[in-house]
Amino acid sequence: MARTEFRGGGVIGSYSGCEANGFPANSGNTVVGRYTPGGLPGNSATEDMLSLSYNTYAFHFRFPAGWSYGTPVTVTWIATIGGGGGAWVPNNTVTLTFLAPPPFAEADSTDRYLNFLITNLDDLAGCSAVASVFMHQI
Repeated sequence: MARTEFRGGGVIGSYSGCEANGFPANSGNTVVGRYTPGGLPGNSATEDMLSLSYNTYAFHFRFPAGWSYGTPVTVTWIATIGGGGGAWVPNNTVTLTFLAPPPFAEADSTDRYLNFLITNLDDLAGCSAVASVFMHQI
């Protein structure tokens, strides 16, 4: 069975405390996003997957499905590509806190707008960033 997947693009920025891993404060990057929500046809029943791809680097996150806006959800697995990437269970607690979309971005069931805070990005304690990605079901 095919997965239910959303793809699109957006930005990640407002980095704070990430300089050691090459993300300057108050800078930003465009990203390509891919989101596979848990519980939809062909997907995991219990886990969401989210990928954010930069020009030469990418983050892949797995986290429990069924999250709520404003409540941090703990990432259970991370993979990176580029910069000596790999896959691991985070050493630091990496969380995603999804923020409610603004009224202009409320979309139908074939679209997803994800706006979220990432804490301990790149498994670096104290590093945070904000990402906004608009995606359409493919």
